[in-house]
Amino acid sequence: MSGFHYFMLGIGGLAILCGILIAIQRVRTMVSGASVEGTVVGEKTGSSVRSHGKAIPMSHAIVEFKHEGKTYRCESSFGQKNRIPDGTKLKVRYLQSDPKNTAEVASFPAMWGFPLAALFVGAVFIAVALYDAGFLKPSGS
Repeated sequence: MSGFHYFMLGIGGLAILCGILIAIQRVRTMVSGASVEGTVVGEKTGSSVRSHGKAIPMSHAIVEFKHEGKTYRCESSFGQKNRIPDGTKLKVRYLQSDPKNTAEVASFPAMWGFPLAALFVGAVFIAVALYDAGFLKPSGS
């Protein structure tokens, strides 16, 4: 195996590690965290998607919620083309020990999109490295 293969394995392993760690946090949030209703108070525009050669901005909802009398805000990690109007009620899940850093909009794409994407990308990097190094090629080749 060459340096390129080790590099690809390292990137793939790092992506899988990130996916696993975030998935563990999401499971902890689902099992032992709190769920409250939050209110959309704004948006952050970013991470555009290309469609027909044109950049389309993605809207990430900013949701305000209360925990033990304090008000917190979280930004959805899942962006969408259409802005969610201010005042819309959304469920927010978070760990009660750290609501500021663990809060996320309680939708499947927001909760599980990044961990699943990281696991998939990591698996692709590892598979490409192993295939190119000859470990996954049929024995007759």
